[in-house]
Amino acid sequence: MRRLATISGRMIMTKNKNPAPFKIEIENGAVKAADSGHGVSISATDISGDIVQRNDGTLDARLRGLVNDTPSRLELAIADVVRVRAKGSPADISLTSDDAQVELSGLLATAGRLRFDGSISAEATDAGRFLKWLGLTLDGLVKPTTLAFDAGLSLSGSGAALTDLAFAVGDMKGKGKLSVQAASPRPQVKAELSLTTLDFGIYGKDNGNGAAQQLEPGISKGWREKPFDLSDLGRIDAIFALTVDAIKAVAMTTGPANLTAVLADGRLKANIVTRQFHGGTGQVTIELQGGARARLGLEIVVKDAEAKDFLSHAFDVNFLSGSTSLAAKLTASGNSQAELISTLAGSSQISLKKARIEGLDIAELAGAIAKQDATGWGLTHGKATLVASADVNAEFADGIVTLNEGSRLEMAGFSLVLGGTIDVLRQALGLEVKPDKRANLPLPVAVRISGPWGEPKLSARIDGKGVNDFADEAAQQAKKTFSKLFGN
Repeated sequence: MRRLATISGRMIMTKNKNPAPFKIEIENGAVKAADSGHGVSISATDISGDIVQRNDGTLDARLRGLVNDTPSRLELAIADVVRVRAKGSPADISLTSDDAQVELSGLLATAGRLRFDGSISAEATDAGRFLKWLGLTLDGLVKPTTLAFDAGLSLSGSGAALTDLAFAVGDMKGKGKLSVQAASPRPQVKAELSLTTLDFGIYGKDNGNGAAQQLEPGISKGWREKPFDLSDLGRIDAIFALTVDAIKAVAMTTGPANLTAVLADGRLKANIVTRQFHGGTGQVTIELQGGARARLGLEIVVKDAEAKDFLSHAFDVNFLSGSTSLAAKLTASGNSQAELISTLAGSSQISLKKARIEGLDIAELAGAIAKQDATGWGLTHGKATLVASADVNAEFADGIVTLNEGSRLEMAGFSLVLGGTIDVLRQALGLEVKPDKRANLPLPVAVRISGPWGEPKLSARIDGKGVNDFADEAAQQAKKTFSKLFGN
């Protein structure tokens, strides 16, 4: 920690008084402190104003200047400077800027170490600027996000505890307790909070319209290559325990949920459990490590959620309805969305029950493909296919999804087996759908789905060949057979 300070002015003191009255006039003063290793800095420059101590032991200070380049005003009133140096004196402190204010009122003591017990309140039109004003920069906060809080404050040396905390950040409101230890290698924060809503949309680089750039859903959208900035993970260490009425993340919203999170040495591990997730239940565990190359670990368990709500919000898949369950354990590394996708590894299982595929008549589509290849899914308003159940078991490696044995689709009267691969990075399909051997269909007809997943090519295959090729070979074989029989 580096500190520099200069004060210029004049001080007048009188003798034979206890405490001795004085007046300090400050002009062009400066105080600077910085911890570049953890992004914490405080700079007060262009300081001017008066500090006055009177015969009755009261002390007042009225100063103005730039606090971290923000025009600011400080007002301090101490009831008894003698008591300040002993057990403590009542004091009021106010620090204001054009768009923020902090007020403290309580008992201030300086004997041994700085101590304060009382209350604190603050409000700001922009939480990001507020934190920067006080010396801590979080680059990911979307601007502007309003902030206000009131709490009991106990401060001793480099530690502070907020009790009976009531706060609002944007539309989020909450209460609880929080402590900060500033003397650690990096600031340590512990919090137990309850919130009406936890909205992750306030965090993420501003995309120019006041909204966060996050991992937006959309299987028809390209993956972004713009690097992430995870430097904020190294600003503090933290332990959080949150109880919330709802969580908003990307395009999804949960019901009541519990969240625990530990952030240490730039590594975040968070667990979210909710009993109300699009009609079902959900649990998510996230591990995120910053550094030269970010690393992500993700475990998801969703049970009995409504597919129409869950899949449309999570993946922009809006043509499926029914009850869906999902279990996935994935890892990835990289500094952009595209890099993360290209390194996806792990496994997942998805199941659907009593489902409905909107806009698609599979029987009609199969009949058309049997005659000629088709391009696109052929979704048509008013058509639908009822599915008794569907199961997809998949492995991920280097961003490629491989469908495993047991992936199948059950519909009235027949069963289909699913296989092949999905190139998630390139958004390309290489799938095959074929009748289960137990179906005893007269011909082993399969459908090959290949190309871009938004507009794939669909073609019928018989024993791995196109229908026309199969028919030609069958005709040639029949001709040879007849030739042997009849001598032609």
